[in-house]
Amino acid sequence: MAHLTYGSSNNAAGNSLLVNNPEAKVEILGFKKDNEQSKYFNKDHVGYYIGMYGPQNQIMTKSDEAQFDKNSLILPKSYNLDDVKVGMFIQTMSKTRFSGRITKIDKNFNRILVSGWFKIGDDSAGQVPDAGSRVVINAADKIWGQNTNVYISKSSTAKTATGYELGLISDGTHRNPVWGFHAANLSNMGSAFQQAFRATGNWNIGLYTSNKINTGVMVDEPKSYGFVINKLHDNAWKGAALLMNTANSNSFLLKSQDGDKTNFYIKSDGMKSNNIQEVLKVAKSTTLSINGPSIILCKNKKSIEIRLPLSNKRGLIYEIKSVYGSSVSIIYSDHLVTLDENSGTYVKMINDGDEWVLLHR
Repeated sequence: MAHLTYGSSNNAAGNSLLVNNPEAKVEILGFKKDNEQSKYFNKDHVGYYIGMYGPQNQIMTKSDEAQFDKNSLILPKSYNLDDVKVGMFIQTMSKTRFSGRITKIDKNFNRILVSGWFKIGDDSAGQVPDAGSRVVINAADKIWGQNTNVYISKSSTAKTATGYELGLISDGTHRNPVWGFHAANLSNMGSAFQQAFRATGNWNIGLYTSNKINTGVMVDEPKSYGFVINKLHDNAWKGAALLMNTANSNSFLLKSQDGDKTNFYIKSDGMKSNNIQEVLKVAKSTTLSINGPSIILCKNKKSIEIRLPLSNKRGLIYEIKSVYGSSVSIIYSDHLVTLDENSGTYVKMINDGDEWVLLHR
């Protein structure tokens, strides 16, 4: 039987599932006053709606109320155990967290039996939670809107799988936007959520787009970074933040644009459109930073010293110029190079990983 959707809330959904909240409503076009329609550009209709809430049938005790032994806890008579079920989990809210699965309920003594208490990281038998600990009955830490497992096994000839496929079909009359997946923070309260999409485990590729896609990944004005690679633990890691695999020298590894105007590019063969370098201007004695600018313009009137970094960084180049011809002493290791009108006002040096080498003066 086909469902006909219309209007808002339940009527706008073909089917729905509301979990753990008897007061919940289907939140489709959920305005309460008709004039709030002015805030809704789209009139949505939904095939299947899920509203998932955390469990409400929980008991949370205060400190020193629960009495523990290795297979149970006893609560004061003021706690009603009618909603407590076998199979629920009990979890302590102490610094050391213990949990236990309920196996039996003795309402006469307000005693709840568990299969055992287990501290996080310790699976041994006979444990007892810390005296005075608060507990929550029907513990819940994470809630899921949907959790799907797809199994490939030797008992079936099915050896390939897709966890989820979304097919969008149009006769060509569609308009923008048409989205395949939308992860929306609808509350925007508190700290930011962590990841809108997360891939873990043994995969070859975390995200794939085919050659029919106009733009593989688009990032619209992120607050910090458009793309981040973290390599914080494995010192043997030799991966690349970016790999372009092509023999086409006309393609671009990188391009920077301001509208239709191209500011800078690097082609796949390494050719750059320009060579704009950051410049450090100094007028007093300075020790150069290994991560600072490579072109040093000395605008001093009196004699100064420029000290090169003591640490080595292979391939690092410094070009140093005495702009006014005043004396500049460049000091590195046990060496000294002087720039002035008589000796020359320019020097270029490179670090080979072991020491500084004079290239030109």
